[in-house]
Amino acid sequence: MTSRQDAIASLAEDVGRALVAFAERLREEDTSPPPAAAAATLGRSLGRSQQKVLDAVAATSATGLTAAEVATKTGIASTNTPRILKALADRGLVTASSETPAVWRALPDGRSDVR
Repeated sequence: MTSRQDAIASLAEDVGRALVAFAERLREEDTSPPPAAAAATLGRSLGRSQQKVLDAVAATSATGLTAAEVATKTGIASTNTPRILKALADRGLVTASSETPAVWRALPDGRSDVR
């Protein structure tokens, strides 16, 4: 083996060890979503579109709204509402039904005044 090949092999081993260590750290992280009450206060405040969507869903929490209905009610493009709803769900503020199309409802602990 030449010294160049030996150097490349050593580099590959170092990269491999670093990747294994990185994978172990990822597995150790707690990836569970925060509780709904705490989710509203974590991270950045809601953006204008997120707040509009949350207000619309919260106003009809008993019946809920589909993403298309949210788009109509808020005036936000129907191509953007699913992404916004998913972001709100990730923060524990809304939830989607399993039916198709999904019906979105505000969670009881979610707040529509998270500005």
